[in-house]
Amino acid sequence: MRKVLAILLVLCMVCTMSVVAFAANPITKDTEQIGSTIVKTIGQGPTDPDVPGANEDYTVTIPAELIVPWDNVKGGSAQDVYTLVTHLAKGSTVTVTVSPFGEKALAMVLKDGTETIPATISGDASLVASTTGTMTGDVVASVAAADLGEYSANLTFTVVYANQI
Repeated sequence: MRKVLAILLVLCMVCTMSVVAFAANPITKDTEQIGSTIVKTIGQGPTDPDVPGANEDYTVTIPAELIVPWDNVKGGSAQDVYTLVTHLAKGSTVTVTVSPFGEKALAMVLKDGTETIPATISGDASLVASTTGTMTGDVVASVAAADLGEYSANLTFTVVYANQI
């Protein structure tokens, strides 16, 4: 019985040695908008420079809107970029993900709600940073030929910070 208890205690101690923290920071319409981009800056970790993960920050910049020009014969597409600027300690990562992503992944809805057309979202589905630096990703929206009208849909850019201290 003592050996079993000792093994359980050792396993508990090993499991507490590494703690992973996750924080999701969605970028919403309420996030600061500068011109045609939305900017979100986050500071993570403790402020004591002697603690691992201290004084980290990252900034995500995304397009506020992506306007696809109308063409009822050939369809159309529009491209923009999103960026991730990081200052991270060892063991930290920041991931920016675009969704939905893929062939006909997004349903564009006519303003009056009577019709939808599929849109393909391509480019870079995500950016993952684990060091200090700047990364840039492309986001491209493409639609097939459609009737004249104002169609809209939302892309979601999700930011996840993880730190293993």
